[in-house]
Amino acid sequence: MEKALVKSFLGGIPNMFNGNNPYKDYKKIRDKMPIQRLSPMRWLVMKYDDAVSIMQNPSVSHWGQDTQTQFALFGKQSTMSKTMYAYAPEIDSPHRKKVLHGLAARNLKFEKVAMKLTAEKYIKECLSKGKFDFVSDFANPYTFETISRIIGIPEDDIPYLINLVGKLKNGYLTLINDLNPEDPIEKEFLIFLQKFIDNKSKTLDDDLASSLIESCKLAGESNEFALCLLLFLFYAGHDNMMNFLGNGFLSLYENQDVYNNLKNSPELIANCIDELLRYDSPVQFSLMFTKNDIVVRNVKIVAGSQILVCIGSANRDPEKFENPEEIKIDRNPQHLSYGFGAYRCIGARLAQLQSATAFEVLISNLDIDHLKVSNTSWKNEQYIQRGPKKIIVSINK
Repeated sequence: MEKALVKSFLGGIPNMFNGNNPYKDYKKIRDKMPIQRLSPMRWLVMKYDDAVSIMQNPSVSHWGQDTQTQFALFGKQSTMSKTMYAYAPEIDSPHRKKVLHGLAARNLKFEKVAMKLTAEKYIKECLSKGKFDFVSDFANPYTFETISRIIGIPEDDIPYLINLVGKLKNGYLTLINDLNPEDPIEKEFLIFLQKFIDNKSKTLDDDLASSLIESCKLAGESNEFALCLLLFLFYAGHDNMMNFLGNGFLSLYENQDVYNNLKNSPELIANCIDELLRYDSPVQFSLMFTKNDIVVRNVKIVAGSQILVCIGSANRDPEKFENPEEIKIDRNPQHLSYGFGAYRCIGARLAQLQSATAFEVLISNLDIDHLKVSNTSWKNEQYIQRGPKKIIVSINK
């Protein structure tokens, strides 16, 4: 599972923060020791300016995406290392170019209508139940169907796959490192994708799967590697987006004045997405490696060190954001949830459009005064993702 991968590249760092709400713990550490040495070769960075300086430092590498350090995380023969490196900006690979082209604004504009129809379909089903799980009944199927459509999964197969991925015990990253799993559900999912890629490779189309299959052919890679590339897209476009929708929904539920302001002025929703990402990001940490000695806040960090940049803490640094514990619709924050600089998330445009569409539909259809949220539980993946596992919503009319 993802937690096993965390242990492999973080050396089993213990949980240091409250899993349900880590922000109070972040504040304590940020105020007391913004740069903290966890072990002789491992550091924790909590403040915004320090995070930015590290992210744009040419002597620092992002995890798995640098020629010099890509093998340090997962081993020289690991498919995870190879998959991460395929999307690295440093080499400007054909795989990265294909994804960037497929997710360009001019291509995504045609997805807006489809996304809205998809969101309306699932919120209608939720409303008909009266009581629903926001994660499994809305966020999961909406985000999976959206990324599946962009990838090129046949429409008729999507309901089957939504049901299947809902039963996966482990995540997409685990599957990249083990394409022959013992778990029958994981095996069924991979068999479907393998057949899908084999069929797609015979007749390429205008979708991301076709683009990646073509780029693999040009690079002399097999369809098996195309499968790894697609699994990573599912991780980014499904898992991360599902987590963000859950985080954002809970943030708005807990700040009902903001929710009602957006309901009265829906034209502000798209602009508010960045503020919701700043407030509670699905990505809480970024793992970095020093290729050379660096100095941050008068602290020397030697070459070969691991640096855990706490995105969640940096996004609430009061030296960067005024009243960071508040959601301000008009803030326009320069948050770090998409990364920074050359390593900015290549799916950021899709994430903005997909999440804005979802919240537009949710806010227009749900009256916050008639909602009651209960039984919220959180995923236990502290250093990988932050997102709710379950959010039970009752509609009281």
